[in-house]
Amino acid sequence: MQKIIKNMPSISVVLPFYCIENPPIEAIKSVLNQEFTDFELILVNNNSSEKVLKEVEKITKQNSCIILLHENRQGVVFASNTGMQFAQSK
Repeated sequence: MQKIIKNMPSISVVLPFYCIENPPIEAIKSVLNQEFTDFELILVNNNSSEKVLKEVEKITKQNSCIILLHENRQGVVFASNTGMQFAQSK
């Protein structure tokens, strides 16, 4: 994966998700509804089901501040590390 260079946000929020029955929509909305707007939201799919992934992809397409990554190695540590590698804030 190649790191995307754009305007550097002040904050990077990394949200890994895996093995869940429902997509993390409420968590995503919570981040997006903050008053502070200079951020990027890095979602890291960690082997979620197709149903969950499709719902997350819908939200990702609607918000330019969201980056969706995929980590195939199972576990929150791998997913978090993948997200942090792509974080663009200081």
